[in-house]
Amino acid sequence: MQSPSINVANLLTEACRKFNDRVAVVDRTRSLNFRTLSEQAAAIAQQLGDLGCVRGDRIALIVDKQVEVVATLFGCFLAEAVLVPVNPQLKLRQIGHILSDSGARIIIGTQKRAAILREIETDQALPVIVTPDCELSPATEGSRLPEWRAPASGFEDTPLATLFYTSGSTGLPKAVACTHDNILSGAQSVSTYLDNRASDVILAILPLSFDAGFSQLTTGMRAGACVVLQDYLLPADLSRACRQHGVTGITGVPAIWAAALRARWTDEARQNLRYFANTGGHLPQALIKQLTELFPGASPYPMYGLTEAFRSSYLSPDMVWQKPGSIGKAIPGAILCVVDENGDECPPDRPGELIHAGPTVAAGYWNNPGETRKRFRPAPPALLQRGYQETVVFSGDLVRRDADGYLFYEARMDSQIKILGNRISFAEIEDIALAHPEVRSCAAGGRKTGAATDPELILFLETDGPDTVAEQVAEQLRAELPGYAVPSRIFARRRLILNDNNKYDMKRMIAEHCNDPSRGASSGTD
Repeated sequence: MQSPSINVANLLTEACRKFNDRVAVVDRTRSLNFRTLSEQAAAIAQQLGDLGCVRGDRIALIVDKQVEVVATLFGCFLAEAVLVPVNPQLKLRQIGHILSDSGARIIIGTQKRAAILREIETDQALPVIVTPDCELSPATEGSRLPEWRAPASGFEDTPLATLFYTSGSTGLPKAVACTHDNILSGAQSVSTYLDNRASDVILAILPLSFDAGFSQLTTGMRAGACVVLQDYLLPADLSRACRQHGVTGITGVPAIWAAALRARWTDEARQNLRYFANTGGHLPQALIKQLTELFPGASPYPMYGLTEAFRSSYLSPDMVWQKPGSIGKAIPGAILCVVDENGDECPPDRPGELIHAGPTVAAGYWNNPGETRKRFRPAPPALLQRGYQETVVFSGDLVRRDADGYLFYEARMDSQIKILGNRISFAEIEDIALAHPEVRSCAAGGRKTGAATDPELILFLETDGPDTVAEQVAEQLRAELPGYAVPSRIFARRRLILNDNNKYDMKRMIAEHCNDPSRGASSGTD
């Protein structure tokens, strides 16, 4: 069992001891040094205890990009609670599911979120607490917490740090349960190969509810770096933040990097940038070349990871041109292996499933023992032969390894894609579409479009209804899903096409509708 002294909050305690008055975190209007951030986190922890929170309580935090939110999340760790970071982009449907599934006893958000949070329906009424200047105050009558809720089966004795909710292949989000050791090991590994240092200014452009976004805080904290909290809305947000704060490092997703090329960059804005890293999808070699020309003083770090193992591999900058398209080798401390269906290691250049072993492998899926058994398994023969006997995570990704040991991503083995770094669940899209009375059946899928870094999300409906059905479904999807998960085009058909195995033939339907300009498309989501 993990020692209770192992806590993510130790990152802040140690940073405060070493760096004290150095700026730790910055948002649009405020900045906090390590000492003040530590004091505010301690105050939050005390207030949580006064409210009745106990060790292991799940606390849902709407993670807006504000300094008081950073103080609050470290306060949750100090209180030995389990942090449930919630993406503000999610709609009430997803947030309600996360609150119920996690068994949260409290929701914490900023003042602007309080009214929305009160509208969420869960299986028990939860108090909404707001954080004006890091003072917790009830946004509903009274501050009494609901009845204590036991951890999910299998996690009773596991000292968890976070529940990261990610879209699953079967519908609503499922939670990856991470221990404090998982988070700390990841921070040590990533900050080591990125060579993060106290002089760094890290631009946190990714959502903090995304494991890679959360990593910007932990790696920055470990190094004593300054972390700049920035929501991404327009390409100009990147260049403006870099100019204003002297940013030295950015981790983004392919769509953000493609947008960066459209921004106006002054020499002042890019002069301090020493690295740019990519996650959440493949970054084309041509785009890497353009970015290195835009940022001549910066080193590129293509990375690959999965929430279930935090981060898996990275490609060293000195190998970017020697191994184009590679996702690199294992991060420090991790063990990666490509295996066949029997769990034996695949020879070079034969694709197989990538498995990940080591201290960043999560504890499993919260409240989902079936999916945990499917993905988190005993070490297969390939690793047993190396003497490794701990639980490993099967990634669900098809990967090949070349003769030099470098990995190359081939395809996802289930029906998921990533857009803006977010894993998209086709099943959740289809569930919402099927709720329309005129829709008999439906199928969601994705397709690559030219030079675009992210695939285009497509939905096909089987219906005999009027021409307005597609637009009605689009409206419902926009109401219940975050924008990145809404299909850009929706097509209505009398019958969906089946392949020889009686499965929906997405390739054929996409070819008929998307490659033929004469075929009408209906969505209203473009």
